Amino acid sequence: MIPDYFRLVLNQLRRRTLRASLTVLGIIIGIAAIIALLSISQGLKSSIEEQFQTFGVDRIIVSPKASQTSAPGTGATTLTTDDITTVEKVPDVSYAAAFLLEILRVEYSRQKISTYVTGLPFDLHKQLIKDYGLKFSEGNYLSSLSSREVIVGHRIATDTFDKSLHINNQLLINDVPFRVVGILESIGNPEDDSVIWISMDNLQEITGNKKSVSMIDVKLNKGSDPIQAAEKIKRRLQQAREDDESFDVLTADQLLSQFNLVLGIVQAVLIGIAFISLVVGAVGITTSMYAAVTERIAEIGIMKAIGATNNQVMSVFLLEAGLLGVFGGVVGVLLGFLAGKGVETIAHQAGFTILTVSLSPGTAIGGVAFAALVALSSGLVPAYQASRLNPVDAMRFG
Repeated sequence: MIPDYFRLVLNQLRRRTLRASLTVLGIIIGIAAIIALLSISQGLKSSIEEQFQTFGVDRIIVSPKASQTSAPGTGATTLTTDDITTVEKVPDVSYAAAFLLEILRVEYSRQKISTYVTGLPFDLHKQLIKDYGLKFSEGNYLSSLSSREVIVGHRIATDTFDKSLHINNQLLINDVPFRVVGILESIGNPEDDSVIWISMDNLQEITGNKKSVSMIDVKLNKGSDPIQAAEKIKRRLQQAREDDESFDVLTADQLLSQFNLVLGIVQAVLIGIAFISLVVGAVGITTSMYAAVTERIAEIGIMKAIGATNNQVMSVFLLEAGLLGVFGGVVGVLLGFLAGKGVETIAHQAGFTILTVSLSPGTAIGGVAFAALVALSSGLVPAYQASRLNPVDAMRFG
């Protein structure tokens, strides 16, 4: 009996190929958009989590509250060198590294740009580079505290200027000459690949900013609990700053949770927009099924006259709606994954190579199942009405 249902439904769909294709267009677009968004967000989430694993769970970031709403170095900096001393005294702390970020004028081969320059402590810069999992493609670490030397990211060396940077080339930072001593390997994140690192002392001298810092990266002792250590740091800073709480103390896990929260909100909004296409597709299937019932009233009457039950007639039309949904779901999943791969290619060309689009089998199957469910729901009322037709009236109408 079931093969007969499929044969009957497939024959009907073949006779109405163009209408069937147009009917599921909304389903295809909606599922494709949702799958593309999910595959991109899953890939982005996996890439960020990998970076956080490299970063380590034994780290805490102390930053001004202004950095939540503005880029580092552009808001009101409220951390000072005194705060570093306070943090270093917390028993759980292995080291506290202060960073100063400033937007400065950088010139190479008569080409000028304005970009972030980061000052980091000379005595800790080797440890920081190792802890961050960074490697040199050329050159090495800064050689001395007083030397005018700079370490640059892969993107600065290869893509920022018309002429590539190499070891011993000279950069002018706010008209002060610096010699390139190290070029880092690509990380895959344009922001991290665009770093320009000099010693904190050199940056303070250039800018005249001797007291402020943009953030403090805290490495904990082995076995220390990050949550408890963060609370201790927060209390010590509050006491030292006389209850001034214009700073944040966040563990690596808390930073990752914040990222996932923002990603989840953006994902929900975009999927909500894509859901509109599914609604349009559902309306299209409902309309198409009503048209199919109207066209086949005589056929329904004959089916019932030769013994077909209401449930059997209803099953035929529900199967038709379900097959439309499955077809739309399969095509939508394929197109969505291809769209995600297209975004991945564009991102890689832009230097964001850490993004790898991924689609789990569960998500793909879920996309097809959801499309089928939407289609079945849309075809339920027309199928029910078809099953309730009186055979005599149906054949007379036909």
